[in-house]
Amino acid sequence: MKQSNYFLGSNTNLGFYSYFDKILNPQKNARLYIIKGGPGSGKSTLMKRLLERFIADGDDIEKFYCSSDPNSLDGVLSLTKKVGILDGTSPHVVEPKAPGAFEIILNTGEGFKSKGLSEKFFEIEALNQKISAHHKRAQSFIKSAGILREQGFIRAEKYLNYDAVYTMAEMLPFWRFLKTKGEERVRLISAVSTEKIVNFNANFKDMQVVYGINDPFGVAAHYLIKKIKREANKKSLSFNICPCACDPSKYEHIVFSDGVAFTTQNPFHTYFGNNLQNLDGFYLPMKPDDKRIFELEIAQNKALISLAAKEIARSKILHDELEKIYIANMDFSVIDRLYEQIIKDLQ
Repeated sequence: MKQSNYFLGSNTNLGFYSYFDKILNPQKNARLYIIKGGPGSGKSTLMKRLLERFIADGDDIEKFYCSSDPNSLDGVLSLTKKVGILDGTSPHVVEPKAPGAFEIILNTGEGFKSKGLSEKFFEIEALNQKISAHHKRAQSFIKSAGILREQGFIRAEKYLNYDAVYTMAEMLPFWRFLKTKGEERVRLISAVSTEKIVNFNANFKDMQVVYGINDPFGVAAHYLIKKIKREANKKSLSFNICPCACDPSKYEHIVFSDGVAFTTQNPFHTYFGNNLQNLDGFYLPMKPDDKRIFELEIAQNKALISLAAKEIARSKILHDELEKIYIANMDFSVIDRLYEQIIKDLQ
């Protein structure tokens, strides 16, 4: 049984960017449960109960956490059963494309006590507005960091040794370990979360080999992983591709089902483990002036990301207050009924 942790969405330089619709590809005998319902309506509780069932059955599992609250589940996937369940509400709204045939809608909001919630209408509205304002500020800081990062990317690209990148992608001895056929899935290893960047580096600890791409600029890592991804798709291999949590256009990690991974090592996420093999030597010598600019931009990026994380932390405090209102006006017996419905479907 394997268990991995990921995010499916994050605040980025483009606003909130969601990969929730990519949790599980529609296919025969696959099933995706999409939960609709407000905060405090038992969505996370329902997912935890199904997760416990998957664990008890010995399934290979992927768990997906909320980037605004890394202790809260946003989704669970049994790779063994090809069954997923996720929170399909804002900001990561998911609507069914093949309702009944692939997606099943579950409404935990059926348990809301409308009379009590109606009395709290203005308090709910005020909290929602404050939460939204904090997220908008977080996104503005991340957007500013993204502008700096893109400028640095363009500058570092002039020094990239493309031959070294493409030769390494072809010559490293990892290809012989990759046998499992499958498909490309999009996941996030990290996200700007409450007070800090959260990294799920624990995903790497039991792998055969993890190649750490030492690259503070992100250029070599992006092109190396892009090349590997292209070759893996040609071979129809099973893997997770992981874009940058703040810039969806850049690749930072790739994780194969056969226990091989490539991860970018930079000031924002670093992995240490006995299975780590460091890769570097991708850049030509840089001009001193460009080096100084890079160092300044990294410091500025850290400061902006820190400000964004503080805004997300403030939004979580308010969201917890919002949940308390809903929890006090919720009949949680609906969770038992929905869980039994899912278990019956799986039989």
